[in-house]
This record gives sequence, C-alpha cells and structure tokens, in this order.
Amino acid sequence: MKPSPKACLACRNKHVKCDGRIPICTRCTSTGSDCVYVESRRGYRGPKRKHLEQPPRDHTATSGGSDFSFDLLQNLSVPLSTASLSSTDDTISVDREFSDDDDSTYLIDLYYQFFHPAHTIIIPPRIYLQHHGIIPKHLKKAMQAVGCHFTSKNPEPYLNVVMEILTSDAPDDAFKVQALLILAITSFARLEREAGGIMLTQALDVAKKIGLNDVNYGLGEQALLRESYRRTWWELYTIVGIASLIMPFGLKVDIAWNLPLPCHCEEYNNGQTSPTKTLQDMQHRFLVEGSFSWSSFAYKVEAVRIMTNIIDLSGDPWATQSQVDAAEISIANFWMDLPVPKRDVISRSGKTDEVLFCAHMLISLGSICLHLPRSGMQSIQHFKTSCWTDRARKVDENTASHKAAAIKAASRLTRLMSAGQSTKTHTPCFACAIAFATAVQLPAYKEENETFVAQMLKEQIQLAISTLRQIGETWPIANVVRLQVAQYAREVIGKPILPVVNRPLTLESAPTAADPILGNQEWLQELLRGASQMDDLIFENGGYPTPSRE
Repeated sequence: MKPSPKACLACRNKHVKCDGRIPICTRCTSTGSDCVYVESRRGYRGPKRKHLEQPPRDHTATSGGSDFSFDLLQNLSVPLSTASLSSTDDTISVDREFSDDDDSTYLIDLYYQFFHPAHTIIIPPRIYLQHHGIIPKHLKKAMQAVGCHFTSKNPEPYLNVVMEILTSDAPDDAFKVQALLILAITSFARLEREAGGIMLTQALDVAKKIGLNDVNYGLGEQALLRESYRRTWWELYTIVGIASLIMPFGLKVDIAWNLPLPCHCEEYNNGQTSPTKTLQDMQHRFLVEGSFSWSSFAYKVEAVRIMTNIIDLSGDPWATQSQVDAAEISIANFWMDLPVPKRDVISRSGKTDEVLFCAHMLISLGSICLHLPRSGMQSIQHFKTSCWTDRARKVDENTASHKAAAIKAASRLTRLMSAGQSTKTHTPCFACAIAFATAVQLPAYKEENETFVAQMLKEQIQLAISTLRQIGETWPIANVVRLQVAQYAREVIGKPILPVVNRPLTLESAPTAADPILGNQEWLQELLRGASQMDDLIFENGGYPTPSRE
C-alpha cells in the first residue's frame, strides 16, 4: 500500500503515519483528535498556485447533514474586500504568506492548535484551509501574533502590522472585533494591561456600534459565519467578565437575552451548525420537560453570568443575606444541572474540552469570590498577585460553611490543573484562576491542624506552582504569578533558617527546613529557588519579566 501523499497536523506532530482520509483520518477518528490538513508545497518551484481560485470541494456528503455549504465563495455574503479574491491585494498577500519562504502558515496552524480550542470564535480551520481569503489580512496577522507565543519567535512585527491596519483602514465589522479580542487576551497574558484594556474597550465599542449582539446581525449570510459572529459576542461578554474580576476597568456588557447561544464546538469545527436557544431559555431550562443538549459554550456563558453577578454583589454595600443565599444556590444549580458528559472536562477519548474547562474554571472562581471573604480565614499579610488582591472581609455567621465552600472551589481548580496532558491549550486566564485557588489554600494551610488535610493542601500548593511554571513557558503572566505565590508559600510553609547565636554554624548543627507535620521542606526550597530575589525585583522596579524572543 502506497503511503498517503498528505498527513494531518495531529499525525505530523506525533510523527506517525497518516492514511490521509478526508475529512477525518483513521487515527484521529480513533483518538478523537482534531483532524486538520495543510497542503504541503515542499519541493514546488513552479508558479504559485491560486488557492482561492480553485473550485472548492464539496464536503456536504460527509458533513453529517450540515446546513452549511462548503462552497463559500459561491454564496457567501461578505464584504467585497474579503469575498472577491481573484484580483485583490489580499489574494496576493495570501499566496505570499503561505509560501515556503516564511512560517506564516505554521503560526496560524499553532493558533488553531493551541489557542482556538479555548476561544473558539474564528471561522473553523477546515473552512479556512479551503478559503484563506475568508479571513481578512489584519485578522490573519493577529492570529499569527498569537501563534508566535507558542514559539520563540518575536510577535512584535505581526502586532505592528495588525495595529497599523486596525487604526487605518480596517472596517468596523465582526472580523475587527475578533482581532481586537484575541489581541486583548494576549496582551493581558503578556502583562500589557493598558494595551489589553484599550483593545478590549475598542472591541466592545465596535461590537455595540455594529449591533453584534443583535439577533439579526449578519442576516442573509451563511449560517456558519453567523455562528462565528454570535460566538464572538459571547466571548467578548466572557472576557469582559474576567477582566472585571481582576482589573478595575469599569467595563460592563449588558446580557443579550434574545441572542442564541453558541452551538456545540464539535459541530462548529466540522463546519456544521444546529438550532440553539437563548440565555433566557437556559434560565428556564429547569421548567421545561425534555433533554435539550446545551453546548459547552452555553455553560461557559452561564458560568460567567453567575460570576459577574457575584462580583457585583461583592461591591454592593447594601447586599442582603438573601442575595448571598441566592448566589450560592445558583452555583449549586449549575453543578447539579450539568449532564453526565459535562461533569468532567476530559472526554472518553482523553481529550480536554477546553471550552467546558473554562466553564468549570469560571464557576469555581465565582464560588471563591462569594465564600472566601465570608470564610473568616485570616488572609496572609501583604498577599497580592497580578491577578488577586485581598477583598474586603464580610461579616457572616456561617463562617465555617463558607470556609468549606471556598476550599471546595479551590480544590475544583486544582483538579483542573491535573486535567489533560498539556497546559498549552488552556486559556491564559487559567493563570489567574490558579492565583485565586492559592489565595484560599495558603491561609487554609496556615490554620490547619490535621496532618492529612495539611498534607493535601501542601500538595495542592505545590501543584499550583508547578502548573504556573508550565503555563509560564507560553504566557508571562503565569511566571509573575508563580513568583508572587512562591513568596507567600515560603512564608506559610517554609521555615526560616536562622543561625544559632554565639555558636559556630557547622554542617552538623545547621538548621533544616523541617516541618513537624510535613517533614523535610527541600522540595519547596528547590521548587522556589531564586523566586524571592525575582519577586523583590518586580516590586522594586514596577516591571515584569517577559520571555526572551528571537
């Protein structure tokens, strides 16, 4: 049997043979992996092929009855600059960008492989691979800038190009919102808060201006594009909610109660859409008989809605006990209503549902925001990270139950840390979620008297620091949070090593970092080596370290 002339990205990355079956190869079918093909031009030296002028292949026969036609260029109703691709500058740019002479294709592949799973808003990779010109140049450059973070390549040239286009001739449309939104997420993850806040504000302004939250936006366009637009609005709603948790930007997004929620990501990535219901319908799902299948994205929107309500409640000096109880019940309802396939972020194939991962993360964050201030736990002195600042203490009679609930929510985040085999596909926002988890676990450890519980909390803190170290290989914010958390972990867990007065310090008499409960603390000293000096440098200079770029 002859080897297949092409292989999907999943098989290429694993360096295994691929049978090249369309639309999904046999290996990806068995493992549940995303099967994406990229045409290879290795060895080709003739005239550059016009990708977008070739008649698109008809995949409707294998798309599982999708209502989306892959013949996008025949019926697609989009602006001329992105739909008419035979004679525009953008067409030439696409051919040049996807040549053997640079790695633009590779960077977009990395975007789809590592960033897209958690922030599934841009047109799916299968559609993009058939029609590169459906995505305008500035959005491609934004995707490439994000992709650079999964390499040692400097993203600045791509950022400069996309910002130049965005500030000059990019039309106000959903593609512009997408570019601004993914760049805002990236800027926050790079600790460029001012730039991230500006881009997030601009994205929200453009979205409101064009009516992206209107149910009729994009009316007349292909179903998959309209689904992409809806996803963009709901992702914007989510990121604004997260930003309001960790930064005082003062942004507020009204809920689009009548806008349909996103469909299942598996359908979307396969070029399919299905009828969905609204957030208002989701609020009344308990009253409706039947088994409507809500998507992971829908649960993510519901989670951020609950979290945002809790944040508003925390800032309200007139909040009543009834409101606190209602918020607690909404969190309980969220977990109780999850169908069996949504209770674990790992599928049967072993693959992480990154959007569901975000939903679990957000509802756990909401729970910590609700319970930790009312838990009665004494916060660690000066505990502050780039994501977490100690919130005002709340007086509550049921401090024990709030403490237990906060620890439970932090434990849920700990389980997410051990989910999957890699952190690269997790949202960068997860670094801040880990900071919130340690804000619970460190004071809980400090107060704990039972050996078994203390040991568990110690392991959770160790996992948090290790996970931040791994995320920090991609996103600078995780490195900074790790160093900040490390400082307080030493304060709480590590024991000070002090010389004995008027006695020579010898190897035999040197004190150790032994703990009467946890034993030798060498693991902590090794794990956090050098963190204290770096942390002092951060606060003294008011700056943050970033990974070196080529």
